[in-house]
Amino acid sequence: MKKYIVILLLFHFSFSHAQQVDLVNENFDDSLTSDWAHFSGWAASSPQWAVDSGALKNVSGPFFGPTSDWVFLPAIDFTSVSDPFLEFDLAMAVIDTNIQFSVLYTRDSTFNLLWDGSAWIADSSWHLISTYGSSTSGAANIISVDTTSDTGWKPLITDYQTISVNLSELKDDSNVRIIFGSDCKNYWATGIWYIDNVKIFGNTSTRIFEHSESSSFQLFPNPTNAVVRFIPSKYTKNATLKITAITGAILLEKLIDSAIEEIDLSSYNAGIYFVHYIYDKRTSIKKLIIH
Repeated sequence: MKKYIVILLLFHFSFSHAQQVDLVNENFDDSLTSDWAHFSGWAASSPQWAVDSGALKNVSGPFFGPTSDWVFLPAIDFTSVSDPFLEFDLAMAVIDTNIQFSVLYTRDSTFNLLWDGSAWIADSSWHLISTYGSSTSGAANIISVDTTSDTGWKPLITDYQTISVNLSELKDDSNVRIIFGSDCKNYWATGIWYIDNVKIFGNTSTRIFEHSESSSFQLFPNPTNAVVRFIPSKYTKNATLKITAITGAILLEKLIDSAIEEIDLSSYNAGIYFVHYIYDKRTSIKKLIIH
């Protein structure tokens, strides 16, 4: 009788292990494939991103007003996975004034643009996931380095920061396009962007006894209109917590000094915000809703 019990228990545990599946895994060791498309706010469909030294590079500006250069990831079907995440390495260099890196998504099958009188911009079908900017931009994370006028700048390994973004809101969607954008935010802005090791992954969702990997932090309750509890899955000294508005403006920034942080949001306006947990040269982001 005991032998049968052991066999059944082993059978159960074999089904309780969730397997990670890569939906996108690109390290740019070769040339950029055709399913990574381009669009430029100032030069239409002319390619602006190119593989350089094993990473994807863009140099933009200067311009006479704000504009962006976008690179499109291949269309993604999230229905086969749970707990989807986006991870990538990012390095930026400021040549002149205010630059930013943006991540957006759409459920629309086409990329729609509008001419605002000075540049092509993404239409309302595109939704901002997160932004990362120079020290003058007020964007989510100051991760850029200053240069002079050297457009041949190449980042060191220490110039890269690994970004981790929770994509759980897209887990039931079968046709999602994600774009990376190098943004020149104002007159005469100029910068250099490098991205590498782009991965979109999740856990298999077909197993009955599935368990998922825990994310780097939890927010509870979410949505909220009062106090939210920030609970990192791994407490790390000298980690930083940030809350940013959807515009990228930093509303709160503090060092984490305990395993649980309680944050009073009663003075915040209703809307969508982003919580950033920055630790060990990594950044994890979750959307926070205040109602």
